[in-house]
Amino acid sequence: MSTYTLKRRSRVIDEKKHILNIEYFLIEEFTIRNPEKTYGIKVDTKENGQITDSCSVNDVTKKKKKLYIYLKKWQITMLLPLLQKMLLKI
Repeated sequence: MSTYTLKRRSRVIDEKKHILNIEYFLIEEFTIRNPEKTYGIKVDTKENGQITDSCSVNDVTKKKKKLYIYLKKWQITMLLPLLQKMLLKI
């Protein structure tokens, strides 16, 4: 079972002068067979209220606090979803 909780929002202007809203979600997952929670990140990029890019990465960590550190750093650096996914796989 997964739950998504909105944790942070950012607004950026891209190279074409479009205003993009970026929303960062905490993914909390567990199953009946494996009740230990794992945490991931979902990032949506919206333009004019429509989602233009979305990315989620599950099982980033088992520590919620560590995930908050990632979220804060990504919001500060304004990383877009695809780049965040690539960095998590390194």
